[in-house]
Amino acid sequence: MHFQTECIYTRCANFACVRFLARAQPSALQYEAPDFRLIEDEHFLPAFEQGMREHQAEIQAIINNPQAPTFENTIVALERSGALLTRVSRVFSNLEGTDSNEARRAIQRELSPKLSAHSDDINLNPALFARVETLYNQREALELDAESLRLLEIYHDRFVQEPNSPMNNARVFAP
Repeated sequence: MHFQTECIYTRCANFACVRFLARAQPSALQYEAPDFRLIEDEHFLPAFEQGMREHQAEIQAIINNPQAPTFENTIVALERSGALLTRVSRVFSNLEGTDSNEARRAIQRELSPKLSAHSDDINLNPALFARVETLYNQREALELDAESLRLLEIYHDRFVQEPNSPMNNARVFAP
């Protein structure tokens, strides 16, 4: 998967770190572990912002897909979306949990409402829910293996269990 990283390159002096966070340059360490020596606290906000932009674009591509929902173009696409955001989140959470400092706590305070809003934009999106709901309603006819069926159920349950989900709102306001 190709990530557009030019936005964060211009904001950070340590290009090796940013390329690693953006996955444009894989780590040479075992298990592609991050080289924490290269990561500075100021790298995180631009990387998170880029990750959220890319994730939102990937979600929009799923929503705007003119083809009828399929397991591949909806559920698999959802599974593959947000790779940069996930990677940056994991690196940041690791550092925040094991070596916290005031700068990281400030980043966490700034990011918390942004990440919540980002999550809400996805989990409360009626068009995305409609694609998942269509597949869920057709699940027997889709002839999915057990793992794929469970994944579809998990995505459906995430939407349905959200207190403000499109499905719950439809029930509340239905005549």
